[in-house]
Amino acid sequence: MQHDAGLVRLPVTLHFVERDGRVVGADEATRWIDEAHRALVPHGVLLDVRRVVRLPSELSASDNMRARRALAKRAVADGTIHVFVVDRLDRSNGRRSEVRGMYWRYVGLRADLRGREYVAVTARAPTSTLVHEIGHLLGLGHARSRENVMCSCDRERRPAFSAEQGQQLRVAAVRRAAGVAGR
Repeated sequence: MQHDAGLVRLPVTLHFVERDGRVVGADEATRWIDEAHRALVPHGVLLDVRRVVRLPSELSASDNMRARRALAKRAVADGTIHVFVVDRLDRSNGRRSEVRGMYWRYVGLRADLRGREYVAVTARAPTSTLVHEIGHLLGLGHARSRENVMCSCDRERRPAFSAEQGQQLRVAAVRRAAGVAGR
């Protein structure tokens, strides 16, 4: 388990699609990580980007179960939180809003995917989407207040976790880091 000045560091692997020589979502991901640190560090948790991996362009849309399983195959159990930056997570079909982020965990019978989990965020996601999905990965449910990171609504500009959520995040991060250290 790695701690710096009391922080629990959660290792992250970022997966990006490269298009026309440009990494899609790289600038946005920098803002997402900054926002995650702003919300997580007061509770003693830090995301530590360990690797950046190129994602084949055919996996840039994760709008069906087959595509989500294809991402899961790349979310190998290496001790990191896998974050996939994709173009699309749903087939919006003319709806006013589209899914911009999701936490996904495989719960089926396939042994090759058992225990796989990841976070996926669209390149157009608001800055608080990544940390919202990390909250789900660490066990938090939705909240109702627009000032809360875990609201599934249009959140305020600088949402935060409550003190109780922060304690839950810290406990889950310590458990996760301890499990990683034991591998």
